Amino acid sequence: MMQWVSANSGIALDLPHMPQFTDEERELFKEQITARQQHLAARKAADDSTGGSDTNSDSPTQPAQTEKPKRKKRRKKGSKRRKKRKRPSQHEL
Repeated sequence: MMQWVSANSGIALDLPHMPQFTDEERELFKEQITARQQHLAARKAADDSTGGSDTNSDSPTQPAQTEKPKRKKRRKKGSKRRKKRKRPSQHEL
């Protein structure tokens, strides 16, 4: 988004890669991404060696196929509603 702002405004912004992080946070983020990729690759290799599984509940890329609960039907607005009674005005009392 900041690149868009820089391109569409008169202000030239020279931003580093991932400007929202400090140098320390940037390194921690890269380590986290690397660890996640290694974990997913190891899981994929284990699934491939066992022939895969029929359930997709553990797979982050494909959600489990479950049936959606059926919704109750809503009444249409205005159906089976009571009409508001008119209140008598003060001079009618």
